[in-house]
Amino acid sequence: MKEISEDRVVCFDVDRTLVTFNWTPDQESETVEIWKEGFVERVLPHKKHIKLMREFKARGFFIIVWSDGGKDWAKKVAEVLGLSAYVDIVCSKPLWYVDDVPANKWMMQRVYKKEFLNEHMEGEDSDKTWKTVYTDEEKE
Repeated sequence: MKEISEDRVVCFDVDRTLVTFNWTPDQESETVEIWKEGFVERVLPHKKHIKLMREFKARGFFIIVWSDGGKDWAKKVAEVLGLSAYVDIVCSKPLWYVDDVPANKWMMQRVYKKEFLNEHMEGEDSDKTWKTVYTDEEKE
């Protein structure tokens, strides 16, 4: 059995979190090319989330990078973005989790707050649903 001995774990998704697929013409020079299964994918590094990863690592967190595109895509993106020294594990994004507590009861309070999402995810298609996430204190 393999173990992660660190209690402080943070997970970063790849697509639309560490890299985005939409950019403005003035951001074109900031894009990078990543080989993916026989073709080149052009992506824009998400600087705020990359900075956040570096800050978590500097505070001693164990960093997991995962992707719905699989572990190979997660690894390639981390390497191309120069994040290998910050990432402890790459893996496919979990399809399921089994727990007696819903994720929004144990994870969202510790990872995301509405203010963070508004600031860091502006312009992303995926933020429309994430902006509705609140901690328990904000719901009341």
